[in-house]
Amino acid sequence: MATYIPVTNIPTQFFDSDGLPLVSGTLEFYLAGTTTATDLFSDNAGTSIGTSITLNALGYPESGGNLIGLFRDQSKALKIVCKDSVGATIYTMDDIPAVASFDATSSAKLDLITVTAAVNLDTIAAGAYLPLAGGTLTGNLIMGAGTRIRKSVSAGIVASTTQTQSAGTSIASDINEVSTVANIGDAVTLPSAVAGYEIKIFNNGANAMSVFPNVDDDINGNGVDTAISMAVGDNIIFVAYDSTNWEVS
Repeated sequence: MATYIPVTNIPTQFFDSDGLPLVSGTLEFYLAGTTTATDLFSDNAGTSIGTSITLNALGYPESGGNLIGLFRDQSKALKIVCKDSVGATIYTMDDIPAVASFDATSSAKLDLITVTAAVNLDTIAAGAYLPLAGGTLTGNLIMGAGTRIRKSVSAGIVASTTQTQSAGTSIASDINEVSTVANIGDAVTLPSAVAGYEIKIFNNGANAMSVFPNVDDDINGNGVDTAISMAVGDNIIFVAYDSTNWEVS
C-alpha cells in the first residue's frame, strides 16, 4: 500500500519572474528524469489531483475551489515542471528523491538498531548518529563535563539460605547491595562470565556470605563452581577476563 507524504509542510505560493503571484500557472508532475506523467495527491489518504494542477489567483494550488497542499507517493522520485498561464516553462525541478519508508510497527517505535560491523568512535563525523546497540565500538568515548555513565543498581538483595550455587540468589545488576545474610554462608550467584563484565557486590548483611560463580565458571582460580566468602562490610568488584573466569579486585 502506498504512503503519501507532503511535498511541503504548508501550501506553497508560486510567483512569476516579476515576483507576482503566478495566476493560472500550472504544475506538471513526472517520474524523475522522464516525460512519464504521474499523479500527485491532495491528502495523505491518496486523493488524486491528477498529473497537473492549475494555480489560483494568488498563485496557490487549488482543487474544487479549495486551497490544497500537495502530497506525493513517497516511493517515487519526481520531476515537477512549473509553467505560466500560456504554457511557457518557468523552471523544472528534477530528481526529487523517493523517501525510504518504515512499516507500521517499525515506524511506531525504533527499539533497537543492530550494528554488524565494527565502529571506531574516533572516526565518527560530527553530527553523525551513534549506533545504539550491537556490533563493536572502538576508539575513545569523550563525554562532556557533568556526563556520567549510569550503571544498573539492585539494593536490598536477600542471600539464599539454601547455600548452593544453583539456589544462590542471582546477581544481575552492575552494582548490587546484599542487605540480608541471615546465616553464615548464605549464597548469591554471579551471572555467566562475559569478557569485560564488571560487577560490584556489597555485603551489608549480618554474616559472611558465599559468592558462587555461574555453572562451569571460576573465581580467582579457586576451582570451577567454587564459591568465595565475603566478610560483613566487604565490597568487591568482580571482573570477567574471559568467558569462564572472574577475578576480584
